[in-house]
Amino acid sequence: MGALTSLAVAVCLGLAPDEFDAERAATIEREQAKQTAAVEAKYGNRKSTELSREERSQMIRDQQTAEKQVLEKYGVTAKEWGRAQMNRTREQAAQVKQATQTLEAKEKAAEKANAEKASGPKEIVIQRGISEENPVVLEETEGATPVVEKGLPAEYEKDQSAATESDSVEKAAGAPAPKAGARVGKK
Repeated sequence: MGALTSLAVAVCLGLAPDEFDAERAATIEREQAKQTAAVEAKYGNRKSTELSREERSQMIRDQQTAEKQVLEKYGVTAKEWGRAQMNRTREQAAQVKQATQTLEAKEKAAEKANAEKASGPKEIVIQRGISEENPVVLEETEGATPVVEKGLPAEYEKDQSAATESDSVEKAAGAPAPKAGARVGKK
């Protein structure tokens, strides 16, 4: 009977680390680290030597409470959690470390996405064509026939005449003015 009991205990102890797969263990550790950081921030992120005796003891109690709340959230007792951490193999520890890094990357990506959403939609300015009368269509609706224009558009002629007028005005402004006493005309 004693051998059967020891076999049952060995099986139970063997199952305990498997109960905390790498992802679950990484999630618990990450959550505990966040809670501990929050408690430390509450006390100004000061070293324990910089705190008074009362502050230090209160900070330790707050950290213990925060860690206990995390374990309760995931349905784990402190004893089970401690035993699972103690019985971890190097391979399991490496898996937990990798899972933790993956969680951190996901959290950073989520924070970045939330920051982009919080900043609001960025207004996209679309300029269609040279003027509002003749816009350039970038996307056609399905089933619509494309419009093909032959020759130059009417606005092009307007633009060309306006450009030649402005060029002649600039040339006239750049030319020297005739002298007051000089005759202008044919010789």
